[in-house]
Amino acid sequence: MRHALELAWRGWGRVSPNPLVGAVVLRGDETVAEGWHAEYGGPHAELAALYAAGEKARGATLVVSLEPCAHHGKTPPCTDAIRAAGVRRVVAAVRDPDAEARGGVEVLKRAGIETQIGPLTEEAAALNAPFLFTRQQTDRPFVASSSRRRSTAASRTRAAARNGSPDPRRAITSTGCARDSTRSRWAARRR
Repeated sequence: MRHALELAWRGWGRVSPNPLVGAVVLRGDETVAEGWHAEYGGPHAELAALYAAGEKARGATLVVSLEPCAHHGKTPPCTDAIRAAGVRRVVAAVRDPDAEARGGVEVLKRAGIETQIGPLTEEAAALNAPFLFTRQQTDRPFVASSSRRRSTAASRTRAAARNGSPDPRRAITSTGCARDSTRSRWAARRR
């Protein structure tokens, strides 16, 4: 499951508003194939992993960071592909909170596929906190902030270099404003 969570990060910045999802196909302890949701509207992680596994998916275990979807959106239900591939067992870290997509575990159980929910639940929930929160708290936006601030000279120099500034005392802040680290120079200019 940890590997599936690591794979999920590969979709960062390209799958929103969908969640980050990674999947691994296992035969015993051997990883046969892996996949992740790479872009919005593209194949889900389960489909990518099953396609990469080919016939080796038959009788295998599919480990996925989020419950497989059971609805037809931009792509067909992942549960259909899992059943067609002949997967014996599906292990998901968390249930899908989306009212439209959830229910994959029940569909798979009815098809005779063994299912399990739970390994690394907290890590999987943290990975998709914005997605999970907005599905459960529809009346409020998800807001994240960091209390860590970079204030060392070395970090300002790195930030300036990344932002293309020739002056290491200038860095672009998160609000997009240019800021001079030597406030006394600004005060002298205003007089």
